[in-house]
Amino acid sequence: MSTGAPTLRERIGVDLGGRRRLEDGLAWAAAHGVHYVDMCLEGAPDHPNAPAAWTAERVAAIRTTCERHRIHLGLHSASALAERAGARLLLENLNREPEHAEVRYLAHNLEECREYFGRIQSPNLGWAFTVNHAHLVPEGIDGFLDAMDLGRCGEVRLADSHGRYEEHLRPGEGSIDFTRMFSRIEGGGYRGHYMMAFGALDDMLKGREALVRSGGLGS
Repeated sequence: MSTGAPTLRERIGVDLGGRRRLEDGLAWAAAHGVHYVDMCLEGAPDHPNAPAAWTAERVAAIRTTCERHRIHLGLHSASALAERAGARLLLENLNREPEHAEVRYLAHNLEECREYFGRIQSPNLGWAFTVNHAHLVPEGIDGFLDAMDLGRCGEVRLADSHGRYEEHLRPGEGSIDFTRMFSRIEGGGYRGHYMMAFGALDDMLKGREALVRSGGLGS
């Protein structure tokens, strides 16, 4: 990572999901100059990242790896003890489900997001803005950015979409205007990181370059 202000490329990370052992994912990130990594830690008991698999020694080794390669690690795991522990939780604007779906996510539209953030003023609760989810609702990406406080945004999650249903496409395969999106978000003062969540790892490496070009902010 550069010694000055991070470039846009350095601020675009990769969501590994639960697809591999965390140590392997961090090694991949270090090899490709990825400085922001999300990983799911909640899995089946025999999954290498399952809660029971964590020891103090393993946690210490991962912390050392992250510090050596300047990797910021985000975990898909929430805790009611976050404020006491000094952790920061990010509430994501989730995807709209079909009208007749049995289960629907909360905080999928602007009204519900504003309800949560209006009632919970804790500095330990931030916003993860998922642009392809915002693209599914009438208010759209611009509507979220008009009404929500970017000062509480701790991550911007990126994938393309046609705006019809939940999908995570590579940039350029859907209808999201990423140039406008970057202009609005960066123009609003956001200097945090972005997290890609689409396709395979190679797709995200190529997608990072496409997104940097869309941002028009140099490398």
